[in-house]
Amino acid sequence: MHNKTASIQKLLTRLQESTFIAEVFPINAVDEIATISGFRLGRTQRVDVPTEEINAALGQVVYLLCVQAHHLGYVFDKCYLHAQGAFSKISLATDRNTKYELYLPSSEDRYNRALTMLLETVNLFVTQHLVKYRKLLDGKEVQLYPIEGDKIGNSSIRYSSESLEQWTRACKCL
Repeated sequence: MHNKTASIQKLLTRLQESTFIAEVFPINAVDEIATISGFRLGRTQRVDVPTEEINAALGQVVYLLCVQAHHLGYVFDKCYLHAQGAFSKISLATDRNTKYELYLPSSEDRYNRALTMLLETVNLFVTQHLVKYRKLLDGKEVQLYPIEGDKIGNSSIRYSSESLEQWTRACKCL
């Protein structure tokens, strides 16, 4: 009986120390490429990540943002996120019918517009709810990168096969 009680206490302690977000959406990096839920978000000249995996990673980013917003009671007022897994989209809140694809293959212009809108949405969410956001992460410090226009941490979120490393750095900062 003592072993069972100790085992249950250990499990309870582990659950109290973990967060839902960290368990469901583990965020890491493999070399210079960010990962979320095990999916790589980025691509370099040396590491050719399949498009389907990048799409799944972006879908997880959208879903994570939706879950966090719901948890904090936040309503996106500029953009609307259409969480659809690897085929997620984003639209202006004032025009939900015009959707921009957060997945490839799609028009590079539309994809870049979607990525820029997503970056703006993340920036508004985090800056408006930084205190609540840290509480959601159990007070852990979060590395925040400056976001300005289409740049995060001085790297552009705009996708281009000619500047994969820069795009991958921006995705890692996201």
